[in-house]
Amino acid sequence: MSEEIRNAIVIVPRALVFSYFYNGLMGLAMLIALLYSYSDLNILKNPPQQYAFIEIFYQVTHSVSGTAVMVSFTLIMQFCATVSVQTSASRMLWSFSRDMGVPGWRQLQKVHPRSTLPIYCIAMTSICTCLLSLITLGSSVALDDVLSITAAGLYASYLVALSFLLYRRCTGGIEHHADGEVLTNTGGAKLVWGPWHLPGMFGKAVNAFACAYLIVVWLFAFWPTEVPVTGENMNYSILIFGAVISFSVVYYFAKGNKEYTGPVIEEIKQIGHSRED
Repeated sequence: MSEEIRNAIVIVPRALVFSYFYNGLMGLAMLIALLYSYSDLNILKNPPQQYAFIEIFYQVTHSVSGTAVMVSFTLIMQFCATVSVQTSASRMLWSFSRDMGVPGWRQLQKVHPRSTLPIYCIAMTSICTCLLSLITLGSSVALDDVLSITAAGLYASYLVALSFLLYRRCTGGIEHHADGEVLTNTGGAKLVWGPWHLPGMFGKAVNAFACAYLIVVWLFAFWPTEVPVTGENMNYSILIFGAVISFSVVYYFAKGNKEYTGPVIEEIKQIGHSRED
């Protein structure tokens, strides 16, 4: 979605940093308020409601109406987050389809001529989301495994990107951006720093810490959530994650490497009009 933003090389990282800061600050304030407000922690083991957070809201407000309002705010925020994630997922699928990096890219890369929306990618991500949501009707453990795969996939993508960035930092593979030079950072082009980065050893230390942290949390994403481990509470996400990785590797060597050559850059040609006096 960065392609839809002006001056994305500055606006996008700035938005990420400030969103983490403000959301983390508000989340911490809400957490402190909740911890100092509710009284009975033991009741959360077997709450009267199906979800424990509803009981926490009730202990804080001591009112059914107040609890309903707070739960409504939570549902509204979840809805907004779902729309944001759905939008990001569909645009990411469309981006890989445009780069010819996923199966069925010829159909998925098409954009609606009037709305300029990737309707096929939106439909694909929506259908997959709805089908995955139906898993909870059969088994809550299977749904937990799907959620664990989501976290493991995100951690793995962050780890791969940060590992290559750390490697390039340590080997000097990224040069400084010169005035007037076009930022491309595609296959065969020279890698240069953008205007938003941490230079020197401080940047290397941050990247190294991030890689170490991601390795730990990525490994724990595959662990079971309960002990003793049985067939019912076992975390099978490692099996599904391995199957996805295996399919991706097979697809790449069978067909993907013949089609995918790197990110596609769209050039916008400006036509100048001359006027004779």
